[in-house]
Amino acid sequence: MAKLSVWVRVARAAALNSCLNWMLDEAQEILRGQLDPMVASLKDTDPTAVQLWDTARHIHKPSTTHTQLLATVALQDGGELLPVPNASILAVNGKNHVRVSNELGEVLFKPLPFGSYDLRCELPGFQHFLLKDYKVVRGRVNKVEVMLQKEA
Repeated sequence: MAKLSVWVRVARAAALNSCLNWMLDEAQEILRGQLDPMVASLKDTDPTAVQLWDTARHIHKPSTTHTQLLATVALQDGGELLPVPNASILAVNGKNHVRVSNELGEVLFKPLPFGSYDLRCELPGFQHFLLKDYKVVRGRVNKVEVMLQKEA
């Protein structure tokens, strides 16, 4: 019950969307079955908590087959990280998913099936980047940083 009280206080203080995502990421697999009865028991004493929980359950329904992957492509120049636009990123897990980084160095793969991926990044003038067996999980935006190095 103490965890629920903390979540209710955070929900009231934070922006609804980010709080609901945080609550559900934390509670989704382990606590969902336990929270439903606890929230229902608050029906008379804290109707706001019940309303927030009900809203969260209906807004955030994770896909059963797909998720998102956000890759950020950057280059370290001295002590500064610089975004790298126009880099090709390939996510492979039996099927090829290809995207090109935007002006902020970001690449969004959406929708993307759950599973393990080999991530490759290529751009002329830079060393190839390879990350093997990156696990993409459901219920969140999976994030990966791609650090490129200039060719010698």
